[in-house]
This record gives sequence, C-alpha cells and structure tokens, in this order.
Amino acid sequence: MKKCLLSILALGLLSSFAFAAEKTPEELQQEENHIFAIDGVQQKNFRKLVASGMNTRVGLFNHINPDCTSKDFAVRITKQPEHGTVEVSPTKEYLTYKKDSFYYKCGQHKTQATEIKYKSADKYTGKDELDALILWQGGYAWEVHVEIDVR
Repeated sequence: MKKCLLSILALGLLSSFAFAAEKTPEELQQEENHIFAIDGVQQKNFRKLVASGMNTRVGLFNHINPDCTSKDFAVRITKQPEHGTVEVSPTKEYLTYKKDSFYYKCGQHKTQATEIKYKSADKYTGKDELDALILWQGGYAWEVHVEIDVR
C-alpha cells in the first residue's frame, strides 16, 4: 500500500506544473491570441497630468514577438482633443517587464514602439481628452480613452 501511494505521489509530481516544460514561442503566441480573443475589443482608460503648452507623452504602445522583434500594429486617433494637438510617432524605448515574464529579456535593449504626444494650446489650463484605436495583429483592438488634466 505504501509503495502504491509513493508511486502515485511521484507520478503526480512528475505531471505537475513544477516540472512543466517552458512554452515555445508558438504556444505563447496562441495563448496571447486566446486572451485577446475573449473580448476582441478591450476598453482602456488612462488619466494623465501635463504642463500647459508642453509636448508630453500620454501613451506608449508596443507589440513584440517572443524573440523581442516588433510586430506590426496601428495607432489611430479617433477623437482629437478640443484644447490642444496630438501627434502619433514611432520611437525606440527600453521597456520594462516583470521579472517572471517571458518578455523580461526584451527590456535589455531598445524596442520599437509608438507614442502619442499631447500639447495644449498656449496658456490653456483645464480638462481635455482624446480617444485612440490600437489595432493589433490578429484582429484585436484596444479602444483607448485618455483624460488629460492640463495645469
């Protein structure tokens, strides 16, 4: 009986997640697609504080492969701010990921990204806002709303 229990325990440990193999890049891509596919379009809301008249980054987006190369995606402004201007442009940045993330190694070098910058009208203070649509590969999207507090 004791041998049987030990055998079952050993078999259980060998099949547990503690001994699971690391996921391949293809498996990670499929998992990411599944997560995005749950909703298709996700709502994202951000709130930013900016100095009046100063060109300030209010959004930074990237989409990378498991080997840290960039994937194509599109950023479109769907609602312009009423009291300022917005600019969408490519950039390269050191991006940070959690230490336990598969993508942690990607933070060791600059990665292609797209930034959204906002600049208020001269001497304007108050509230402003903009909306953007981020279109990811595979037919998934984020509808992004940015509330801007201009001081």
